[in-house]
Amino acid sequence: MNLHLPSFLKRYAPILLFAVPVSLVTGLAVGPVGLLAATGFALIWALQGKRDLLAMWYLVILILGDARTEDMDYWKTARITVLLILTIQTIVDLQRKRYRIFKGFSWIWPFFLLALVSLAINSQTPGVAFQKTLSYLLIVFIAFHFYVDWLRQSSHALTDLLQASGLVMALGLIIHYLTPAVLALGDRYQGLFGNPNGLGLFCLVFVPFFIKYYHILRKKVPTAWYFYFGTLLLSLVLSGSRNSLMGVLLYLGLLWWFHYRSRRLTFFFVLLPSVYLLLTSIDIPALLVELGLGEALRAESIVDGSGRLLSWTFALGHIPDHFWMGGGFAHAEFIYDTQVPEALQNFRQMGSTWNSYLTLMLNNGLIGTIAFLIFIFAQIRYAKDRWSMTAYVIAMLLSAVYETWLTASLNSFSIYFFISLVFLGTVNRALPNGK
Repeated sequence: MNLHLPSFLKRYAPILLFAVPVSLVTGLAVGPVGLLAATGFALIWALQGKRDLLAMWYLVILILGDARTEDMDYWKTARITVLLILTIQTIVDLQRKRYRIFKGFSWIWPFFLLALVSLAINSQTPGVAFQKTLSYLLIVFIAFHFYVDWLRQSSHALTDLLQASGLVMALGLIIHYLTPAVLALGDRYQGLFGNPNGLGLFCLVFVPFFIKYYHILRKKVPTAWYFYFGTLLLSLVLSGSRNSLMGVLLYLGLLWWFHYRSRRLTFFFVLLPSVYLLLTSIDIPALLVELGLGEALRAESIVDGSGRLLSWTFALGHIPDHFWMGGGFAHAEFIYDTQVPEALQNFRQMGSTWNSYLTLMLNNGLIGTIAFLIFIFAQIRYAKDRWSMTAYVIAMLLSAVYETWLTASLNSFSIYFFISLVFLGTVNRALPNGK
């Protein structure tokens, strides 16, 4: 399990030297051709049984699909076409008994069936809702089977994943150092991602892989690990993503607490970050307005200082419309597109709920939200190291309070989360002190 860069580059040369350049050049020239190229490479590698290339290619496509320029939109469609190829590959592997259905996966079925019921009885965009529901199920399906089998069975898959993430971070930092304006959004660093928060979330979901690798090797950790992990942490800090930074601290703090029971460190890593995140995520002027103290304390308008509070208030006002079952996947997007007051249509914070649980409530109702949380917490039951798994689940669920990534079916962060979730739960080697 060595972090050997030349071997990594040789192994994935078909992606780095051929698939990415060809798909980019043809796609920027004629979008549909780039889509065909990206899909074609995945299909060829699936037919050839080249699981390393197929697995890594989709992760690359997920990152490229987060780009926010119109001439890169074909990558968003490629996420769907290649997902279907991976799904077929996973079904074939199951039929060949390469692996069995993971028990933890069965807990997704109640949530999925409830999502279909919500779609059938309440959805105002049934076509889009069905696509998103199915995509979410397939993302969990391939993460729990194809990707985790790849990580567990391949002798170099985990190191390849760490090196890939480290190289993405390093390349972004180099470009940022040479031309700071290219990878900046305002005054914040966004790396090779569509926005700074996206970079932060990428770092957040990759930290557990680095920690697990560290504890597997213990005193034999190679120097390269420190370099890759250092680029990840530096990128996280430069992104200015408070939510992701606090999520990392929460994870490390809870992990330390569960294994070493240090109250002082628990206070530092858990309580202080939580309070800081709460205070910096809800703007005080907006809170004063909501409490009816805006005029007295000269908070001029709700728009000027709303932060997430305005969006949360809007979402809470629509949850009672479909309280128990929800409006189906994509319902939150529908009401934000059609029912946001005209005066706030262009206001940044009104583009989404900025809260995964409010989105779940709008889309799936209370019953569906409970079913989803049961699915997530059920994974702890199957973990070989339940304490580390518990730390990760709590940290990630708390970080989802300030973002909607947990409910997104086709972004890189949700699938990375599910891969890391089941991988941490099924990997054979334990964390500190053999616990």
